[in-house]
Amino acid sequence: MDIEKAKKIWNNICVHMNENRNSSEKELQKNIELLFTQLGWSKFDGEMISQKTILIGSAQRLTPDIILKNNGDEIIVIELKKPNKSNSDKTKSQLDSYMCQLKLKFGIFIGENLQFYYDTFRTTEKSKKVFETDFIEDSEKAVEFISLIGKPFKENRLVAFCKKNILKSRGDENRFEKLRTDINSGVYDSEVKKSFIRSLKNKYNEQIVNKISDEIEIKIWSKKSSVGNEKLPNRNFVRKNEEEGKAPPFNFDKAKIDVGTLLVFTENEKEVCTVESSKTVRYRGTGGYTLTKLGRKLTGKKTLRGPEYFKVKGEDETLKERRDRVEGKKLNH
Repeated sequence: MDIEKAKKIWNNICVHMNENRNSSEKELQKNIELLFTQLGWSKFDGEMISQKTILIGSAQRLTPDIILKNNGDEIIVIELKKPNKSNSDKTKSQLDSYMCQLKLKFGIFIGENLQFYYDTFRTTEKSKKVFETDFIEDSEKAVEFISLIGKPFKENRLVAFCKKNILKSRGDENRFEKLRTDINSGVYDSEVKKSFIRSLKNKYNEQIVNKISDEIEIKIWSKKSSVGNEKLPNRNFVRKNEEEGKAPPFNFDKAKIDVGTLLVFTENEKEVCTVESSKTVRYRGTGGYTLTKLGRKLTGKKTLRGPEYFKVKGEDETLKERRDRVEGKKLNH
């Protein structure tokens, strides 16, 4: 369908959905059918079927709001809800049922917003949402989508649109997961701390700020997250360790070890990891390891002190020895 025509129809859909949020579902169906008629689907020619009953066994039945047919084949099922009703898992499940029973690749939900679903039938997974938009006039993405579901209908173009959006979605999900992993594993901790210290220098003299900088640590993590499945230590945990004379978690900043420094495992120097934050290292492409956790993994021991099993590559002293030396210098100073 021509883009300019698709744009006009999309804007009409937006006006209707935004101005008639309290209309009944019966009125909604009537108006949506008129708009799909503008897209080229003829109810008279049997290309648009309303409220078809699908029997499932002897008792259960499904009634999709609209089914679109192309060249005699059912191709798209549409579920409608009043615009003032929030979308729900039940609505998505209902659309999935229609697509499954009718063996259709494409499903559209129109209500609070517009959602488009695609099912390849290659797995037992439910259909994937490949496109979603609010009713905003002149939206280029929405206009593109509308042009693909108009007549003349080209299924291969709509499939290509689905695959493109699935790949983009996967890319966004991968980038999101990487960012979340980096944040939870401490990659940005030192960056945030430096920014915080810079802001303090606008209020206090440099000597005071440098002194407090050595005494504080800043950690960012997601509200529901833990680093490497190992719960982050809370203040009570750290305070308890200090009271019992135990060493606090190893801190690379305090030991004067920069992010990116290579460390070797003392029992097998072929095993190498990289410092990725003030408290964690990256090993064989996976981040979020504390020295203790990685030490347990490499030795098989359930209890050990990680800093005793690692050293900076090219140096002789263990990280524990280095920490004691550096902190000893601070005390003497």
